[in-house]
Amino acid sequence: MNKDGHNEIKGKFKANLPAEFNYLLTMPKEYEESGEPSPLIVYMHGGGERGENYQLLKRHGPPMMVKNGEDFPFAVLSPQCPSGHRWTHLLIQVKELIDMVVANYNFDKDRIYLTGVSLGGYGTWNLAMTYPGAFAAIAPIACNGGMIDEALRLADMPVWSFQGERDGFELHQEMIDKVKRTSRTDVRYTKYPETGHEGTWVKAYKTPELYEWFLSHKRKPRLDIEAIANESNEKCDFTGKWEVQILRSEKGDSKSEINIVEKNNKIFVHFMEMEMPAKQENCKLSFNLAISPELYDKTDVFFTIHNGKLYGIMPTPEGNMDVVGLKIE
Repeated sequence: MNKDGHNEIKGKFKANLPAEFNYLLTMPKEYEESGEPSPLIVYMHGGGERGENYQLLKRHGPPMMVKNGEDFPFAVLSPQCPSGHRWTHLLIQVKELIDMVVANYNFDKDRIYLTGVSLGGYGTWNLAMTYPGAFAAIAPIACNGGMIDEALRLADMPVWSFQGERDGFELHQEMIDKVKRTSRTDVRYTKYPETGHEGTWVKAYKTPELYEWFLSHKRKPRLDIEAIANESNEKCDFTGKWEVQILRSEKGDSKSEINIVEKNNKIFVHFMEMEMPAKQENCKLSFNLAISPELYDKTDVFFTIHNGKLYGIMPTPEGNMDVVGLKIE
């Protein structure tokens, strides 16, 4: 228990690479082991807080605010990136840490929020795009953009991004512009005039509306490909729930998570985390896509696979499609 009455837990998370890293978990005063679960903010620090000193985790952001007496309704989880590493080296391990604390404490799986500054802001983009179904909303601050070509992965992710006019991260602007173009949900961008790097996150985290905005969002359900595979071709209304079945590739079984977006009278089908037997060219993917009758007049259907290139496909009246001659990269 710290001096402000928050239960503070320090730990080391063992992972394959690196061998282990620190984390700090601070509980809200209202936390109960049973009853209503607490929301959770995951905070990814900047480059200056890497190492093995827990106190560095309290230099900025929500951990510092809790130390200074802020009474958040959230638990705050702060992993510590080891020296010599970047968050992009640790995406799998950070996700495993989040899964571990959610499994061991009474946290709301549908209200996990992700934010970070500088190096951690870049990590926020990349972690969210790697695991788009894990978070209810994200707030990357004072950073470059993540995997810009993969912005479609955030089509259903609420994003509030903050940047300082004097911070100079041009790729951040490119990233947020692309997210806005492909999103079908709540995307916000705040640019502070005459503000530099550190000043950006100081102002952002002092914005009460940010935390209210976090709490206004819950994680949206993701497509369950395995369950859907047993109910292919069942017609459904366009509510964001689509019936999709991956059958198999020409040269072996394949697996994929699919994100489907309607935007500007076009249907975008984005394959994510594609698992193929081997790198192939001229691979044939067969699958069933059940489209409600109201969408049959939307003849523009596009597919993106990894590299972000668009492929135009026409649906049949039955909603079945074959994708032929794609280069898997």
